[in-house]
Amino acid sequence: MHNTSMHFRTSSSLFYLILLCGFLGYVHARHVHHKPLHQHYERAEALSPSSTDHPSPTSSALPNPTSLQAIKHEADELSQDILEVQLRVQEIEAQLARLLSSTLSSRSTSATSSGTLHISTSSRRSTAATASATTTRSSSVRTTTSTVHSHSSITTTHPTAHTTSTVHVHPSTHLNPVQLSHEERTAYVFRPNAKDNVAVYYGQSANTTAGGLAALCQNSNVDIVILAFVNNFFAGNGYPAVNFGPACDPPNEEQSAKAPSLRSCPRLATEIKTCQHIGKPVLVSLGGYIANTSFASDAEATKFAGTLWNLFAAGKETPALRPFGPNVTIDGFDIDNENHHTTYYNTFATALRGHMTHDTNKKYYISAAPQCPIPDQSTPLQLLHQADFVFVQFYNNPSCNINSPGFQASVQAWSKLLANSTAEHKPRLYIGAGAAEAAGSGYVVGKKLRDHTDEVRSAQVKNLGGVMLWDGTMAMENLDSRGLGYLHYAKAAMG
Repeated sequence: MHNTSMHFRTSSSLFYLILLCGFLGYVHARHVHHKPLHQHYERAEALSPSSTDHPSPTSSALPNPTSLQAIKHEADELSQDILEVQLRVQEIEAQLARLLSSTLSSRSTSATSSGTLHISTSSRRSTAATASATTTRSSSVRTTTSTVHSHSSITTTHPTAHTTSTVHVHPSTHLNPVQLSHEERTAYVFRPNAKDNVAVYYGQSANTTAGGLAALCQNSNVDIVILAFVNNFFAGNGYPAVNFGPACDPPNEEQSAKAPSLRSCPRLATEIKTCQHIGKPVLVSLGGYIANTSFASDAEATKFAGTLWNLFAAGKETPALRPFGPNVTIDGFDIDNENHHTTYYNTFATALRGHMTHDTNKKYYISAAPQCPIPDQSTPLQLLHQADFVFVQFYNNPSCNINSPGFQASVQAWSKLLANSTAEHKPRLYIGAGAAEAAGSGYVVGKKLRDHTDEVRSAQVKNLGGVMLWDGTMAMENLDSRGLGYLHYAKAAMG
């Protein structure tokens, strides 16, 4: 009998050293060429006074490498690179721990007769994920003309058909949630006040598959992911109904007894952890185009905020009912009310914000997704002023679609509306766009998206936050003839 534990420790140590050496080589190259690997990563020396010093009129055009200034500059860079090495070592250790845990828990891991463990780095769908996805839709979904007016849920038994008359759909890349792409091994930092963030919805397009959430978060062009939807606030026994797509299983035993409209989503929970490990917030969306999301009183709205807090956030009262399990805490809630019933929604948002304020262990966010016509018929202004992000849907609304004559004026009006918020956190305005023709009217092909956003940026909209896409799976699969995806164009449109 071979000692597989010893062989694994040796292999993992060697793997660790190889990765560390490779990263040190990267640091050296980066130190020499001063070229950041990740577009969100900001080198500290860019803000250092020494990097902006100019040579005196009497000095040579080339700095003296022995001068104090050059030495200080190199020391600053060395300090930054040491910090990067420390961060990278921590990431490697975390990855090795995750790989070890995943490997030991899997009975399908391949090992040689000598006991050496081989960890596959190929991206592939598991049989279980394939089976799950197959039960929700045909592999060749026939498309029809779109009648979508807004965000809409699909069910696991009757997938929604979409228009894809000119969109070339390519197979998604299904990544193992514990694997991080080389691009995402850098120190990503989410910047809530940035002007070029890309937020994507996930879970409700016909091509959504298990594993897609991790792939989205591993894409360097994505900054926020919103899981859709909690689509019925009071489905039974005071608990909501959820539909997060094919990555969820039927209710567990406890859910079946007390809240049968909930779902058990352990695979999705693993992918949420992957997103959060990278540093990208994951929000849960409430509503959608087909939803029952109204309140009968202030008391009911306040109580439901507590229910959501216990099911998805830091609440501890109903651990067995939590769709993502007791160890996953989401990063906030998105309010996508589209039923024209606005009463008590401000009370609801206030109650949610109260829970978030009392939990000092992490940062939470509230977002809202109104239609572009002002005023929105389903989202009260007071609620919008409480939001961190406002994802205005500039699609499926002919008067203010992103490709309509009224788009620019609508953006300006929304910017002024949100700027009047008296909240400490001023809402950031996102330009909501369809990521494929299947999203409905107002679709703009990727390479033309910047033509419309440039006008917004040239108008110096101060509270601009970025772009929102419906939805992430469509964006991943919508590739042009050059192989560039819609996510690439969305990020470039705001850069």
